[in-house]
Amino acid sequence: MQRSTNSGLRQTGAGRIALPLSVSRNGESVGDAELVMTCDDAAELYAELGRALANAGHPAAGGKTPCP
Repeated sequence: MQRSTNSGLRQTGAGRIALPLSVSRNGESVGDAELVMTCDDAAELYAELGRALANAGHPAAGGKTPCP
């Protein structure tokens, strides 16, 4: 499972955040899915990703700095 490159984040009608995902098995596409989160859950994920980037020695520069 990985982040889909076909579309970006969107806000649902209920005000939640939907992250599009691509699902594959053994290298073959199985389909698409969405991880739907409350705004609080999305903010917590954002903070955790920032900490993970910092711990890996990468500056969190708005996603502009690629990880090696």
